[in-house]
Amino acid sequence: MKCASVLEDQAAKLRAHSHMLLADAEYAESHNNEMSPDMMQRYISWYRDRVAEGAKYPDLTSAILSASERHQRQRSIIDFLDYEKREREVFDLEVRAALIEACPWKTADIKAKSWPEGL
Repeated sequence: MKCASVLEDQAAKLRAHSHMLLADAEYAESHNNEMSPDMMQRYISWYRDRVAEGAKYPDLTSAILSASERHQRQRSIIDFLDYEKREREVFDLEVRAALIEACPWKTADIKAKSWPEGL
């Protein structure tokens, strides 16, 4: 019973996460690779956190940037996308860990690179 319950919970988390990723991707595809409004909010929050930690990024409200500041802004976008990728990897590991704990007899399948059918 515990395994089935955890599977349902983790499947719901995976579906929600995949819907968010799909919405971001679809928005970018239809808007000349711009960030979706949700992704932009995540970026702004991430950006402010990094600046508060001491990152040397230009002020977000600055519309006119020097070449150096444009480079820093672009660097921040690359850093943010790397951060998002790491967060997805952590999310995947957390889902797999929860499944392995609840369903230890499926450990090999859960650790597999792709998710098997019925899991």
